[in-house]
Amino acid sequence: MKRAAAEIEQTTEPQEGEEEEEVEENYFKKKQKSDSKEEEEEKKTIFADQLKEVVIKKFPDASETTYNAEKFVFTFKLSGTVHTLFLTNGFLKWLGYGDLEDNTKRENVLEEMISSIRQQEEGPKFDQIKDLIYPKILAGVTRTVLRCQIMMSEGSEVSLDGGDLSSRCLQLRLIVVDGCPQLNAPADELESREIAEHLGMDLIYNTPTEFIQLKKSDLTRWGKSYDQLQMYELALSNLRKEKIRWRKLARGVFSASAGDAYEAGTLMAMGDLFLALEISGNPVVLPITRSLIIVTGSEDQQGLETMVEISSNYITSNEFFSGIPLVYQPDRNNSNHSWQVYKAQPSQSTEDLKYLEQAVTFHYWYSQQEEYLQKISLQSVQLLPFQVDDESFESSTVWTQKAGKPVLIPRANQVQFETEEDKSEEEVPNAFIIPSEPLRLDVSFDHTNTTLGLKRAPGFEPPLYFSSSFPSGQLMQRLKSLGTQH
Repeated sequence: MKRAAAEIEQTTEPQEGEEEEEVEENYFKKKQKSDSKEEEEEKKTIFADQLKEVVIKKFPDASETTYNAEKFVFTFKLSGTVHTLFLTNGFLKWLGYGDLEDNTKRENVLEEMISSIRQQEEGPKFDQIKDLIYPKILAGVTRTVLRCQIMMSEGSEVSLDGGDLSSRCLQLRLIVVDGCPQLNAPADELESREIAEHLGMDLIYNTPTEFIQLKKSDLTRWGKSYDQLQMYELALSNLRKEKIRWRKLARGVFSASAGDAYEAGTLMAMGDLFLALEISGNPVVLPITRSLIIVTGSEDQQGLETMVEISSNYITSNEFFSGIPLVYQPDRNNSNHSWQVYKAQPSQSTEDLKYLEQAVTFHYWYSQQEEYLQKISLQSVQLLPFQVDDESFESSTVWTQKAGKPVLIPRANQVQFETEEDKSEEEVPNAFIIPSEPLRLDVSFDHTNTTLGLKRAPGFEPPLYFSSSFPSGQLMQRLKSLGTQH
């Protein structure tokens, strides 16, 4: 940790009378080159076309070659494996030789980008990759999506959308225990290490073009047992060797960005690193995208507002990761759980934080989860919707009595029950009887969970809770006493 802390670079604060530099939206990106956007895109396309030629020449049996210009990745399938090549580093090196340079140098760059593919198919030796093992922070929904993709692929090798990582796993089956769906982990999947609510840490090894998830079969081939602590210490030791550069955005507000070698969120694996920053209170970190984190202090009201304001520029980014700020509270007796969801103090405005948490992050995560659960056809149960009010940013889910089947309930702020029973009929002049609408009852999720004894469905993130039937009798009366009727 001393090495990482010593290499923190901070810009100096402006002197009295000087204005602070304006924070640009894309402050963490490289300066734009003289090429116009059209010229740059044309060169990227030429680069991708040349790479495709090399792939086909090197691997005649390669298929499904695809260039994604928006995400700047190239994918192809080889022996049932989908390989995702990240192009940024290779392109910059290829571009650096210039149009007039010997084409051999550019060809060497392309050859280098795919040189490790055959080695990966055979499986690398431990001594070859031990210095390339890194931790990788994943949102829980990413693991759920990956497991669904594995099941859909019937055991073939798959790649996460966007090229996050690829993984060879055994076939996964969705099973039902006492009516409750259960999404089991593939047999080859290493146990993830939880570092905070909704976030886990996996192990990957980093090749020049890919992140490859470490698997049980890798350890078996190397003749090593899975000592979680030992393997993660190795990964953290490698991460500490990286030079971490911080940018000061405002007084008490910092950012760190990362490229292909490791992702910015991975720095959360080294919580003590943030203690070296000049902030007020405990570090509060917002991993808004995979390549950018924003940091301020828990006692810095202005810093927190600045952090939220900056993050609003990235909520629609293709790299969006999480809008839930986490606070680091060192605990020597419980190193796995030093990160906690940050809760605003009474004096602080909570609307922006609520918006980032409910309307942005959980809505995005539950939407991703719903998309893939629909693809694997959960026919035996109904998945209730996760929705967010546009004004209050309170989340809710609707459970109707007429659904008539077991349900999976997202963890929203409240559950809206819609029953088939009518409110008492109301007599009006001239003897007309006007029947009222079916009863709607709003109950907090916590009260719903406690009253009904909901069972959390294993393997699903963000969390889903199972109930075999709509509440009635005494249970419904209890819910009425706890909720609000409409």
